[in-house]
Amino acid sequence: LVNLGVRVETMTPQPGLPDLVFTANAGLVFHNRFLSSRFRHEVRAKESPHFDAWFGANGFTVEHLPENTFHEGAGDALFCGDT
Repeated sequence: LVNLGVRVETMTPQPGLPDLVFTANAGLVFHNRFLSSRFRHEVRAKESPHFDAWFGANGFTVEHLPENTFHEGAGDALFCGDT
């Protein structure tokens, strides 16, 4: 993709977080807002602070859902046109 002119961002691997590679599940992006995932399972929930830090450091406003409201990023929602 880089050879096609696509800018590729990466996450630094973290010990004990084998699913961190599934970055589409990090949350939902809308313009400069990032709605952080609230994962149901603990092993995935430990990823959220890493994603939040990355998005915050890269100019996004990081937002969170209320506790006990689960959302797992692109696994649960995607934008399509105006929808």
